[in-house]
Amino acid sequence: NCDWSSDVCSSDLADEVELRRLLLSLFPSLTDPRLQDLVCDRIMGCTIAEIASNHGMTEHQASRKLQLLIRQLRSRFQSAR
Repeated sequence: NCDWSSDVCSSDLADEVELRRLLLSLFPSLTDPRLQDLVCDRIMGCTIAEIASNHGMTEHQASRKLQLLIRQLRSRFQSAR
């Protein structure tokens, strides 16, 4: 479940911290915590509807933002090869 207002166990928090470290090591330019939150939520299995609700945006906005982020990350990853 992706409702961050509910109790979150410490192992979930540790997983998220590790995920953020991994993201930053692969994509050092992804420094905006709000964008990291979107990516982490999606990687952790949140639906677009859950991400939109968690971050105060419409589903269309959440979907579009994630699409743009994924395109940017792919481009940076491929150019770094």
